Order: sequence, then C-alpha cells, then structure tokens
Amino acid sequence: MHMNKCILSLRDLKVAVIEEIQCLVQELKNIQSTLDISKHIPIPQVPQIHPEEVPEKRFHYDEETLKKFKRRHMKIQEKKLSHVEHGSIGSGRGFLKLSSGKDGDVTTRDSLSRSSRASTFSLDLPKPVEFEKAEPTEVELEIMKRDEIKHLYMQEYLTNRIKELIVTFDAELRLLRHQKLKLDTQMKLSDLHHVTLFQEILLLKNFEKQENILQERVNACDKEEQDMQWKINELLKEMEERKNEINKLQEQEKSLYSGFQIALGENNKFANFLMKVLKKKIKRVKKKEVEGDADEDEESEESSEDESSLESDEEESGSEDEVFDDSICPTNCDKGLFELAIQLREKRLDIEEALVEEKKTVDNLKKEYDTLSKKVKIVAMNLNAAEEALEAYQREKQQQLNELLVVLPLKLHQIEYMQSGEIPHDLSGTLVFSNQSLGRLQARIIQLHEENSRQQKLNKECRERRKRLIREKREMVKTIRSEYLSPRIM
Repeated sequence: MHMNKCILSLRDLKVAVIEEIQCLVQELKNIQSTLDISKHIPIPQVPQIHPEEVPEKRFHYDEETLKKFKRRHMKIQEKKLSHVEHGSIGSGRGFLKLSSGKDGDVTTRDSLSRSSRASTFSLDLPKPVEFEKAEPTEVELEIMKRDEIKHLYMQEYLTNRIKELIVTFDAELRLLRHQKLKLDTQMKLSDLHHVTLFQEILLLKNFEKQENILQERVNACDKEEQDMQWKINELLKEMEERKNEINKLQEQEKSLYSGFQIALGENNKFANFLMKVLKKKIKRVKKKEVEGDADEDEESEESSEDESSLESDEEESGSEDEVFDDSICPTNCDKGLFELAIQLREKRLDIEEALVEEKKTVDNLKKEYDTLSKKVKIVAMNLNAAEEALEAYQREKQQQLNELLVVLPLKLHQIEYMQSGEIPHDLSGTLVFSNQSLGRLQARIIQLHEENSRQQKLNKECRERRKRLIREKREMVKTIRSEYLSPRIM
C-alpha cells in the first residue's frame, strides 16, 4: 500500500510538473516572438502523460471525446453512403445526360462578367497611404536594447527552470525505482524464507506425533511425582500435628500427676495408697452400637476389648502381687482426695487411650510415608528416563532442521572469492562467515604479532641472561680452582 501511494503521488507530481512546463513554454514562446530568430533557444519538449499512467481514465469521457466519436461515426456513415451512390450511378448511367456546349458557354460568360465586375470594383477603391519609417531615437534604441536583454535573460531562466523541473522529477523517479527494487528484493527474500519455513513445518509435522507421545509421558510422570510429593508433604504435616498432639497429651499427663501430688500435700499417710489408686491398671471396654447378626456383635466386642485394654507404662510404687480394694475409702482417709484420685484415674485412662491411638496413627503414617517415598524414587527414575528420551528426540529433530538448505543473500562487495580477477560461476568452494568473525580473525592477527614481538623480546633477554650466567660460571670455576690449587699454609 505504501508503494502504491508513492507511485500515485509521483504521478500527481508529474501532472503538476507538466502543467507548469506548459505554462513556462507558452511564456517562452511569447518572449521569443519579440526576439530575433537567431537569438532563439530551442524550446524543451513538453513531457506527455501516457495512457497506461492513468488507467482510471480509460472509461472517462468529455465533450471533445464525444465530438471525436461523432465525427468518426459520421465518416463511417459517409463511406457507406458513397458505396451505395457509386452502385446507383453505375446502374443508371443511360438516363443521365451531360450539359451541352451552349450551357458551358453560358456559364463561362457569367463567370467572366462577374470577374470583370469585381475587378472594376476593386480598382475603384482608394489606395492606403504609406508612411515612411522614421529612424528610432537613442532613447528608443536604449529601451529596445534593455528589453532585448531582459527577454534573453527570461528566455534562459525559463529554459533552465524547465530543465530543473525535469531533472527534479527524474531524480524522484530514480529514488522511487530504487525503493521498488529494494521492495522486490525483500519480497523475493520473503518468498524464499516462506519456502524454508514450509520445509521446516513439514519436518516438524513428521516429528510432532512421536514428540507428543514422549511429552505426554513426561507430563504424566511429572504430574504423578507432584501428586506423590503433595501427599508426602500432607503426611509430614499430619505427622507433625500428631506429634504435637502426643506432646500435649504427655504434658497433660504430667500436669495431672503434679496437680495430684500438690493436692496430697506433704507427710500424707495415705499418699502411697492414693497413688496406687491413681495408677491402678483397669481394663475398660468400649461399648459399640450393635448392628447385624449376634456373631458379628460378639466378634466386634472381643476385638474392642482387645483394642481398648490399656496398661500403664509407669511402675507402681507397691508390689504387683499385692491386692488392695480401691472401691472403699480407708478409715481416716480424706474422702475428697479419694474421690479426686478416682476422677483423675479416669482422666489418666482417657489420656493414655488417646496416646495409644495417636501413636498408632503416627506409626501408620510412617509406614505410608515410607511406601510413598519408595514410589517417588521409582517415579523420579521414570521421569528422568522419559526426559532423556525426549531430549534425545529433540536433538535428532534439531539435527534434521540444521540440515535444511537456507538461502543467504549476498552482495557483490561481500564476495571476496576471486579467480583471475573475476568472481567464479561456481561458489560451492567458498566459506560464508559474518563480519564479526572476520573482525575477530583480523584482531587475532594483530594479537599474534604482538605476542610474537613479546616472545622475541623475552627470548633475547633469556639469551643475555644465559650468557651472563655462563660468564659467572666460568669466573666461579676459576675462583674455585684457584682456591683448591693454591698451597695450603700449615
């Protein structure tokens, strides 16, 4: 669309330039009419609008077009009538008679008489008076000369103006042509890029099915691992909550014993008895609602008895074989403390039951955690294997994509492969690389020269040092020999 607008604007500019040139040419003709022919400058040719430049006017018409069409139509009709008349004359030639000589004489006399009258009439007219031309004065000559100079200048100025308009339009046309060439190049490169993309999409479609299968396998393993990891995190949270609950129950049990100890006070004669009452092991049966057959009820009761039987882990102060009656308060014992011991014992049993349940729950959670951990390891191994398979398949796909041929546009100034001073027709043996790589190689040449100079300097220093060391060695050898060979003084 942008190029179309540019072309239309340039066409409008051409129309405006032609109109201006026509005005300038008319003015130039008026000026040249006052000048001598020898001083005329050739008038530039006025450009024309070609019909293909205004295709929208093909179906436009005006009054002049209609008149031309009418004249052309009338000519066609006259030709048809002339053909018809020639045919009729040829058929009726015997019925027509030519005029006789007398008639011809009459016509000639009439024409001669009319011509003689006209000549006599013309002779009677008065002749125009002719005046002699007076020579122009100096002022008139000066004015004429100045006007001539002015007209010559205007003639040259108008001619240059016409040429300037034409050159300016030609420059605009060249710029637009250059833009069009660039646009054509971009469109051709886009077509080539489109071909490359089409080849890539065909190749990707061939790999798409297997890649989707591998990707689904990876996604399934990843999702399974995430689900298991979420379950493990939930188990850890629940285990932490259960441990906190166990700690709370243990704290409650400790506070129960400490509170009862405070209630007993010091030097209480029945302290041991009351502590035995508090710590006594009692089997409690949980009553459940019976549903179904009687056998099932009995089995459920037996299982509930086994599950609800609790034994105290703490050692009792007295011997286990010793039997005492905890249903009757001994004489001289505070009944309030006895009732408190009974109540706290029930509370202790509730706490112990809750502790047993919590510990069982924690053990079950640990077993489930171990099972999930093993499964997570297996799923992680499967996930790694699936990811490796997908990565290998993607590498194969990338290798296939790299083998596709890609069009690379090059300009002549970018080609430096010459044979006998000319660019060869076969460029298969050339190497294509970027300007950055070329710049790095050129910079590396300079670096190698600098390294070479440094190494030469270092080599020179090493040689001088070697010479110095050899000289010092010789002097040292002479010194040693002189010391050992000199006579020793006893």
